[in-house]
Amino acid sequence: MTKKVKIDLGGGLKEYDVLDVKKAVELYVSEMQKELRFNLMSYVPREEFDRLRKEWHEKFGEKYLGKTQLEKAEEAAEFWMKKGYKVSIGRDPWNIMPKIFKGFEIKVYALPRKSGGYFWTKVLEKPAKKATPVVLKASTRQTGKRKSLKRDKKRKALPPGKRKSKTGKIYYEYRRNRSDVKKKIGWI
Repeated sequence: MTKKVKIDLGGGLKEYDVLDVKKAVELYVSEMQKELRFNLMSYVPREEFDRLRKEWHEKFGEKYLGKTQLEKAEEAAEFWMKKGYKVSIGRDPWNIMPKIFKGFEIKVYALPRKSGGYFWTKVLEKPAKKATPVVLKASTRQTGKRKSLKRDKKRKALPPGKRKSKTGKIYYEYRRNRSDVKKKIGWI
């Protein structure tokens, strides 16, 4: 369970998640903007550190734990996330992180200070996968008229029948322009 705290980080009093520095890495971009560095934010036992360094070397070919090229940025961030670490964005004077990590959301966290209190940090997070409709029982019947076979072939649709929506509700879809019947040319 993530600890939450209500503080004012500049935009009024809001509730923020507190970043657990024991399971976090800080991400920096080099001055030449050619490489990224992921630095552990707290002490890690030697055995775990050696294991992480070995896995990093096997995956990215770098002996230095956390160093990689910009092209492998998203893959490197996912490496840390799979290990249970949060990826905090450190220095980014060029503001290039949102451009590099397009497949991620950037969320503001409260980071505890050693002297007490909090300051803010941005953390990369994988967005939740969007639910897609699912066909529960397919049917072969369809209603309505086909307007354009050429346009209909370009569009992908689920088969007609009983479906479960993104939100979990059950519904039936038989309209020709909302469904596809597989392996029957005349029913496309």
